[in-house]
Amino acid sequence: MALPTLTIHHSEDRLEIKDNPALYWEFYFSFIVGGLVALYVTFTSALSRTSFWIAVLISVGAIVVGFLLLARETASIIVLNRGDATLTVTRWTLLRRSKSIRALADVATAKVERKDDSDTPSLIRPTLVLTDGAMLPISNFWYKKDEPSRVVVEQVNAYVDEKKDKCTATMNGFIPS
Repeated sequence: MALPTLTIHHSEDRLEIKDNPALYWEFYFSFIVGGLVALYVTFTSALSRTSFWIAVLISVGAIVVGFLLLARETASIIVLNRGDATLTVTRWTLLRRSKSIRALADVATAKVERKDDSDTPSLIRPTLVLTDGAMLPISNFWYKKDEPSRVVVEQVNAYVDEKKDKCTATMNGFIPS
C-alpha cells in the first residue's frame, strides 16, 4: 500500500494540506546509501589506481546527488484559517524551513496545474490562484495521478466558496449560525 501523497485536515475554521514526502526522500536516501556502500566496497577491494579513483568519484557523486535532491525538494504545509483570516504557507526540507503568511482574502480559487512534456505523460499538482492572478503551488511535488490533486482542489474551493458565502451574508446583514 502506498503512502498518501497529500493529507487534508479540516475543522470548522481551518483547512490544512500537508505533503507527505516520505517516498521521494526514501528514493533520494537510496543515492546516499548506494554511494556509501560503493565507497566501502571501493576501499576494501584491491583495485588498480585508475579504477580506484573512478569508483571513488562515482561513489562520492551519488552521495552528493542524494544530498542535493534532499535539499532541493521542499515539502509544503498550507493552512487556510478563517479564524484569523490567514493563509500560512510553510515550505520545508530536512535542512531548512520557511514560513510566510498572507491574507486569506488573497485566495481566489484553486486549480489543478498541468505540466505537459512531449517525452512524458502530464504531471499534475494542486495550485492556489490568488486574486492578483499569481499562482501559488499547494505542493511543490508533481504527481502522475490527478486524483490526489483533484481532491485537494475540491476541498480548497469548497472552503474558499464557504468563506465567500459567509462574508456576503455578513455584509448583507445576515450573520451565519
